[in-house]
Amino acid sequence: MPYCGFNFLLYVVTILCMNLLCAESFHMNKCVETDLQALLKFKNALILGRNDLTSWKGEECCKWEGISCDNFTHHVIGLNLGPINYTKALRGKLDSSICELQHLIFLELSYHYLEGKIPHCMGSLGQLKELKLSGNKFVSVIPSSLRNLSSLQTLDISYNYFMFSNDLEWLSHLSNLRYLDLSYVNLTLAVDWLSSISKIHSLSELHLYGCGLHQVTPKSIPHLNTSIFLKSLNLGGNSLNSSILPWVINVGKVLTNLDLSFNSLQQIIPYDFASMAFLQYLDLSDNELHGNIPKSFRSMCQLKELRMHSNKLSGKLNDNIQQLCSAKNGLGRLDLSDNPFERGSLPDVSYFSSLDTLSLRNTNVVGILPKSYVHLSFLTNLDLSHNHLNGVDIFDGEFLSTMTTLDLSFNQLSGSMPLLEITKLASLELLDLSHNQLSGPFPHTMGELSSLSELLLTSNKLNDVINEVHLSNLSELTILDVNQNSLSFKLSSDWVAPFKLETLYASSCTLGPKFPSWLKHQGELMILDISNCGISDSFPKWFWNLSSSLQYLNVSHNQLNGPLPKSFTSMKVKFENVWDFSFNNLNGSLPPFPELYALFLSSNMFTESLSSFCTSLSMVLTYLDLSSNLLEGQLSNCWKKFEMLQVLNLAKNKLSGKIPSSIGSLRHIESIHLNNNNFSGEIPPLTLCSSLALIDLGDNNLQGILPMWIGSHLHQLIVLRLRANKFQGNIPTSMCNLSFLQVLDLSENNIIGEIP
Repeated sequence: MPYCGFNFLLYVVTILCMNLLCAESFHMNKCVETDLQALLKFKNALILGRNDLTSWKGEECCKWEGISCDNFTHHVIGLNLGPINYTKALRGKLDSSICELQHLIFLELSYHYLEGKIPHCMGSLGQLKELKLSGNKFVSVIPSSLRNLSSLQTLDISYNYFMFSNDLEWLSHLSNLRYLDLSYVNLTLAVDWLSSISKIHSLSELHLYGCGLHQVTPKSIPHLNTSIFLKSLNLGGNSLNSSILPWVINVGKVLTNLDLSFNSLQQIIPYDFASMAFLQYLDLSDNELHGNIPKSFRSMCQLKELRMHSNKLSGKLNDNIQQLCSAKNGLGRLDLSDNPFERGSLPDVSYFSSLDTLSLRNTNVVGILPKSYVHLSFLTNLDLSHNHLNGVDIFDGEFLSTMTTLDLSFNQLSGSMPLLEITKLASLELLDLSHNQLSGPFPHTMGELSSLSELLLTSNKLNDVINEVHLSNLSELTILDVNQNSLSFKLSSDWVAPFKLETLYASSCTLGPKFPSWLKHQGELMILDISNCGISDSFPKWFWNLSSSLQYLNVSHNQLNGPLPKSFTSMKVKFENVWDFSFNNLNGSLPPFPELYALFLSSNMFTESLSSFCTSLSMVLTYLDLSSNLLEGQLSNCWKKFEMLQVLNLAKNKLSGKIPSSIGSLRHIESIHLNNNNFSGEIPPLTLCSSLALIDLGDNNLQGILPMWIGSHLHQLIVLRLRANKFQGNIPTSMCNLSFLQVLDLSENNIIGEIP
């Protein structure tokens, strides 16, 4: 009986627990009412993006997107809405209601468009451990109330370009802080920044890139607390001089990552760098370091990546690299590019058995690529551009089977042998041999590089016929650049390429006389340059139905004929697009164009009036060239909307009437070409066009006196050409204020009086 009683009691307890668990589960997603209301206030303060928070409805806020709750108290402890796709980015202010979430432990709102100030009340979130607000539009000073976040371990306010802090003393109160990133926050007035940082004993990772940090006083360093030991330090982009190095070496006993790039380090590389025995990543690039790499670097056995490009390192390149040689050295990436080493042969780096990326561009290397490089079995990226290489030795495909990137551009490679040898590298994904002196045929073996995605051969002397055999196996090809060669594409009209190009540069090659029909299937093209390609045909209808966004289109210097389509509405374009149709035989009226950054239509045979064309142009237009056509009639007074316009060229047409006054509203205009037309009347006031450097109104029928405002407002003017008009009167003395003027042509007018 006692046993039965015990079973009954156990049964009752089990039922009660199950009921409690069910009740708990039922209320699991229903957060505390005050937290729910705070989240709704946060959402309602947003201008854009709140409609993307589709799950933020009802009372079960613990199930909402980006929200996490405590399983027992149901308080919101986490808000994670970033980083996300920019199309769903939030815009508006960070409402102070966020401070009502008093149990927050994690707050992530990075990479949105949140504006205004960071609420001062955020200092009251005493349980907060991670605060990430990077990549927003916050302004004003970082609230010093953040000093109260004693539990904070991670603070990231980087990439808020309009934020600043005049004093970092508040940071010294964050005793648990391990990760700090204030990159691109203005700290130019925080004189004692180093003293404050040195007081954060728990700090392990520090990023202060591009903060305008104040220079360190060498005498102050011995008095700083050096009990902190950082694992990762980024002080790049601050113009710091070498006075910072003793502090870096003191706190770097366990450093694994160090970035001091884009500073003003000027002395010889300190011998003491080798004391940072755990260093794996070291970036000293873009400084003014000189001399040789110290021998002490041989003891840095943990180093995996070393960047020292764009300095003033001297001596022999081979001697400098030998300072890095060690049997235990697992160096994987080495960049010594853009240093003025002594002219010499390519060094032997085969003892770096783990090397996968090597950049020695612009280091005065001469001669040929030696056979020793075939022993670099892990080498995948090799950049030897901008040197004096004049040959390539025999490559061994077995040893270099992992090579994926090879850049030998801007050298003196000649003949056909280098290209033939390089095509043995079966794993190549990027090959850049541009700006050399390669000549002869285009090897058929190029078609065997089935992994090749980028092929750059611009500015050589290759001369050959390209057919399907050369391209049939290049299924991964996305970028093809053969500009400035003598290659002739002879491809069947029904040939379908195995690749989908995003970029094609083929200027000065032969693709004509018919329009290349194989482009019909290149629906992902964003950049297309087939200028000067011997095409004497009209545009096929399918060309305007390409599904890609032609951000750059250049078909100039051909013999394209016929009209342009009446509408470009099927084209998916963006405002930064550049289209160039100049120097062809295109005719008919000008159609409405989509939003373009630059439009070049010069030297064609377009006719009719520009009255409706002006109103159809994009407001973001920056360059417009319609010169040397057959356009006639008056210009509409619609130019006020083109706030971004910098160059306007309507020269050598048959335009007439007065120059519209709205041209005087172009505040960013730098160059106006209206010469060789039939404009009449006076020059409209251009007093707001303070950036004007060139005005050419010559060979028209303009009249009146020379305006005084030319000399009093256009102080940047370099060229003023008003020849062959009907101007009269004196030359105003205000023209003497044009201190930058180099060309002044007032000939063939009715000007009288003395020259000022």
